[in-house]
Amino acid sequence: MFSSILLVLGVLVLGAAFRSYHNPVCQRLSVTCFLSASFLIGYLPTGSWALGFAAVSLWFLLPWLEILTRIRRMRLPLDRSFREKTPPRTELFPLLEDLTDEMEKEDFQLAEDVGYDSEVQEQFLRLFHRPSDNVQAAVFHTENPCAPRAINYDYARDVRGASLPAEKRATEGWRCSSA
Repeated sequence: MFSSILLVLGVLVLGAAFRSYHNPVCQRLSVTCFLSASFLIGYLPTGSWALGFAAVSLWFLLPWLEILTRIRRMRLPLDRSFREKTPPRTELFPLLEDLTDEMEKEDFQLAEDVGYDSEVQEQFLRLFHRPSDNVQAAVFHTENPCAPRAINYDYARDVRGASLPAEKRATEGWRCSSA
């Protein structure tokens, strides 16, 4: 019995020693030592391989414990009602006017500006409609008021040419198509 305790302690000390080195191979060996020590804790007292593997599997179930106990509830309401909203300042959404001009070049007409504000985020949508084929599109901006405001929008200039899904209103309802 005492030799089993010393064996487990020796494997744990070896794992801690490997963990102190900043080498990826040593880091992986430390994980292997800790998993081996967990196996030995389950196997040595009982002699059952199944209990040894069950002890190792507890390491893989450990993230679920955090998910079940620490994750806070979502504070978003189930029903959202959008209201008329003024566009965000140029500092927050500098490409709004450029994107609006591009939508108007594609024969879309500005329908309205709407938005939704909550404790968690602020959303702004600029809705467009093209009467010729009954297609509707939106340019939107979502902001998290709790996040830092230092956001770089330079990457958006490369994204503008991407294909975005557009909604097409039909007599029987809505269809999604890529316009």
